[in-house]
Amino acid sequence: RVAFDRDGTLKNAEKFVRLGRYDAAIEEYQRVLQDTPDDWKTTNTLADLCLRAGQVDEAAELLARIADHLAREGFLPRAEAFYKRILKVSPADEHALARLADLASKRGILVEARDYMLALAKAQQGRNDRRAATETLLRLGALDIGDVTTRIDAARAAAAGGDADLAAVEL
Repeated sequence: RVAFDRDGTLKNAEKFVRLGRYDAAIEEYQRVLQDTPDDWKTTNTLADLCLRAGQVDEAAELLARIADHLAREGFLPRAEAFYKRILKVSPADEHALARLADLASKRGILVEARDYMLALAKAQQGRNDRRAATETLLRLGALDIGDVTTRIDAARAAAAGGDADLAAVEL
């Protein structure tokens, strides 16, 4: 097996970027990440380049990998910043919304957690996933049991999804 020329590949990628050949640069950065998947600096550079090239889904996926890694390592404020960056380019990204809701909930910032959960439920409803939206609304209702409006919405969603028992429990 021939040794991978990381430095040469990165130089090629940078050259392609300067020439405006984003697709070629993306391929080079992907080669680097195949060799060293935990290279977060290159992952971030590739995400930025994907955004410049209009590849929003690919960029969001790369940013989520970084954010998930940071969250696992305990760097929650940095992880949160990456999740928010995803939402700037993809406002209905369900993974980022769910993770931001979890982080806000753990920090006790219920207003923020509620906003993210509502956006998540809306995104889930937008792709006709009633079950996921109902589960999100139920989680939202559990955040603040005194939030009667949200609990009624969750009960309605459960009933609409055919789960009469769950709807009854929420009511």
